[in-house]
Amino acid sequence: FERDHHWTPTGAKASAEAVVALLKGHPALGGQPRLDHLTGPSSKADRAWVGSRGNELQNHCPGSAVPDTVLHLFQTVVTAAPAVGLLDEVPPPPVVVIGTSNSTEQYNFGGYLAQGLGVDVFTVEEGGGGPIAPLQTYLRSDDYIHGRPKVMVWEWPVVNLRLKRDGAPRLQDKATYRQLIPSVYGPCDAPAAKAVTQVARGEFKLLEDLEGLGAFGSGWYIYLQASSPALTEFTVVSEHVGGTDRYHVPYFGRVKTFGRTYVELSESTPLRSVSMQVPGDAEGTIEAHLCQVPG
Repeated sequence: FERDHHWTPTGAKASAEAVVALLKGHPALGGQPRLDHLTGPSSKADRAWVGSRGNELQNHCPGSAVPDTVLHLFQTVVTAAPAVGLLDEVPPPPVVVIGTSNSTEQYNFGGYLAQGLGVDVFTVEEGGGGPIAPLQTYLRSDDYIHGRPKVMVWEWPVVNLRLKRDGAPRLQDKATYRQLIPSVYGPCDAPAAKAVTQVARGEFKLLEDLEGLGAFGSGWYIYLQASSPALTEFTVVSEHVGGTDRYHVPYFGRVKTFGRTYVELSESTPLRSVSMQVPGDAEGTIEAHLCQVPG
């Protein structure tokens, strides 16, 4: 668009075609059942589009006349798919798109991608939250934990490299990775230690007597499952031999946590205990696991 940082549906199609060229014949998608797709005009009406920069101009200069741009909408539908029996288990989509508002339905990026690859594509997008927020949401969801994709496409607009949003996670911050990396591993099946604790105001213990486990550094992480998703901001306190690490888990409304939190250990000495500090009133329970990175 002339007055907008988003791509047009034509730009979304060109971007999808470039991704398809990279993924065609990739071993991760080998053996996937073929789905035939067709893209055409959407059943929804075309939209009059002022654009993000047009909106900024109107906000700063009330009464300014900004001409509309017509946004022609397209949609992609499945036209042929392998037969599935009533008792057959439907596999999760092999390709997942994690994206910003560029990946919303109106641009049809996921649809063009599905048509080019000939597979089912699942899209997780969050407008206005930057590219990291939807990734954090997806990695904590049941969709990811119980049905991991073969390929993940992460849509990252260049404009987000310089934008700063209050509370939004940023790729430049080391603290962001301390949640992202362990969330890729997910909840561990055989935790080295676990406990369920009643949430209380202030600081309270989650796990104790851990020194003998030899847990330290990025090879270990803490997984927390809150009974109430309303518990969204707190500090995880890891006491190590010779020091204490306080990791603040901030609240950002565009990240859906599903009550799940991951924190990678950062200290180079053995972990002794894990506590939580809650700034206000809270209720419910916290199930805490100490997990070792697989492999």
